[in-house]
Amino acid sequence: MLIKVCTLVGRYRLAVFGLAVLLGVGLGILRTTASDQNWELFSLGGLVVQLGALVLALFLIYGFRPATLITRPETPAFVSHPPAGLVMLLAAVALQNGTNLVSYARDVNRGGFDLVMLILSVTLLVLLGGLLSRKTEVRLRPDGIEDQQALGTLFVPWETFTGVPYPAFPVGRTRIALTYGRPELLRSIGWRPSRTKLSAVGIHARFLSYAIHEYAHRPDLRPAIGTEAELARLTEAWQVHSNSR
Repeated sequence: MLIKVCTLVGRYRLAVFGLAVLLGVGLGILRTTASDQNWELFSLGGLVVQLGALVLALFLIYGFRPATLITRPETPAFVSHPPAGLVMLLAAVALQNGTNLVSYARDVNRGGFDLVMLILSVTLLVLLGGLLSRKTEVRLRPDGIEDQQALGTLFVPWETFTGVPYPAFPVGRTRIALTYGRPELLRSIGWRPSRTKLSAVGIHARFLSYAIHEYAHRPDLRPAIGTEAELARLTEAWQVHSNSR
């Protein structure tokens, strides 16, 4: 159930972000038009909602790590789950920013000096919405690994791991370090702060490392990537491997 909900949040991330902005604006309007007594009530309610969204975001980023992938037979590829935690984190920011927008706009309307803050808040929302509009996922394909992030894409052919006994290992809960035998085969588009790290947000880092290790050393398994049967085999092999540790 949680996986389905997180998948929907990631899939409709712009809608979630837009609702957060509208909720923030609504709370801001209620605060500015309420009486002194109700102002405290609405302020407390807004704070509870914002903290709730932040706590949920942190849980999804660090606590929700399903050891599975999504099958895309038409690509073909195995794809990591959408980063619902990141979506909720940006939604929490948008919620606060939407509330601030109302205060800044009201101050400007009264001849105040919050015009710069108003412009910055609108700009921040536009930038965050633009980041969310870009697909972020890790794909295991028959020809290699594709890591799509908001500002750039990295493609790692399986041949890049030639001669490397341990091509991938987790670094914390949300990152995977890669070791290359032939780094000249790497291809990247856009801005990539690191070409030796993969995002593991929304997936169990050790499971993804195990999957990379499997396909790096088993070329015979690569043509089946993207099928339900191969995902079932991979998941079962991972369970045997993790239980034997």
